[in-house]
Amino acid sequence: MVDGCAWITLGKVHQGKFLLGVRTNLEIFYHHNPSIYYNPSILPVFPALLEGYIRFNSMNAELKTIIVGESKCSDRIISELEDDGYNVYSVYGLTAASGGIAVSSKATDHKLVPYDGITISIADDDEIFIKSAGIMQCYDNDEAQTKEVISNGFLHSGDLGYLDDEGHLIITGSKKNILALPNGEKINCLEVEEFFNANDSIDESAIGILHGSCTIW
Repeated sequence: MVDGCAWITLGKVHQGKFLLGVRTNLEIFYHHNPSIYYNPSILPVFPALLEGYIRFNSMNAELKTIIVGESKCSDRIISELEDDGYNVYSVYGLTAASGGIAVSSKATDHKLVPYDGITISIADDDEIFIKSAGIMQCYDNDEAQTKEVISNGFLHSGDLGYLDDEGHLIITGSKKNILALPNGEKINCLEVEEFFNANDSIDESAIGILHGSCTIW
C-alpha cells in the first residue's frame, strides 16, 4: 500500500450508477472550488471505462484527445468518436517496457507504429519481442524468471502478432489466449471473441472449456 491511499472494496456495482455518483459528487465538490474543476483536454482511458463515459454522457466540453490503452477498443466506437471531432489514439504498451511501445491514430489508418527507439522482432511462434532502452533489466532476485522473459536484450511480450510490409505492428492475440481443445486443436480466443463482439447486439463475449466442450458465453 502507498501512504495516503485508501483501499475500497466494491461489491456488485452498476456501472452507470457508479459513474453518475462519481460525477455528481465531483460537481458538488468543484461547485465550491471552481478554480480546480477537472476539465481535461486529454483523457487516458481503457475501453470499458470509455464506453461508460460515452453511455452516460460524461465527456466534458473541453475534451479533445482520447488515448486508449490496456486492450483493443471497438472500431465502431473509435469511428463514432472521430466523427464527433475527437482525436483518438490507441497505445500498445507493457509495464516491463516502461509503458508505450507503439501507437495508432487516424493518420496511420489505425495501424500501430512503433515509437522511435523501439525495435520489434517476431519469434518463430509469432510472439512479439521488444528491445529498447526502456525495458526492465531483470526481476529482483529472480534470475530464472528473468531468463524466461529476456533474451539477447529482447523482452518477450507474451503477445502474438506480426509486422506488415510497411512496418506496422499487427497484434493477433496473446500466448495466454491460445485455447487447446480436447481434440488437440488450438484456437485464438481473441479472434473468436472479436468476431462475436462485432455484432451490435453483443456487448461482450468469452470463450472457454466447459464440461469438456468449447463454450462461448
